[in-house]
Amino acid sequence: FSKIVTEQVTKIINVPVLKQHAVAGASLSLKNLAFGSVNNTIRFHPNPINCNPMIADICAVSAIKNKLVLNIIDGLLGCFDGGPGYKPEGTWQYNSLLFSTDPVAIDRVGIEIIDTKRKEEKLEPMTSLAKYISTAWRLGLGTNDLDEIDWEKVTV
Repeated sequence: FSKIVTEQVTKIINVPVLKQHAVAGASLSLKNLAFGSVNNTIRFHPNPINCNPMIADICAVSAIKNKLVLNIIDGLLGCFDGGPGYKPEGTWQYNSLLFSTDPVAIDRVGIEIIDTKRKEEKLEPMTSLAKYISTAWRLGLGTNDLDEIDWEKVTV
């Protein structure tokens, strides 16, 4: 674990990008937080692992779980295909920011947004690869049930 996370900060505000990920399904709050806190993450990516359960396990560590206070997904320009790298043809102007104290809920909403765009583009959904979201729910890190998530759009 990074000493910044374990020793130098008392609160974490996590700011990932709304992004599809070819291996993990999506790279949102949980993946950003987990893989930004440890080194040598390449070992967690091979199939059939797909970063699961590593993302959830890392986020469940008290040095992270107890310090995380807010997740803000930058969805001004979202990536629905070609992630985690940048492919202009795989992006769209989503023009939104997502806010949540629950990293599981915001990731569940984020993958739903990505898959909605992928459906419009006639691409396969990524939810089946993002198993780490359900694993994080099972570890008690938040909810992944869309019926339990208060998903409210505010226009300014």
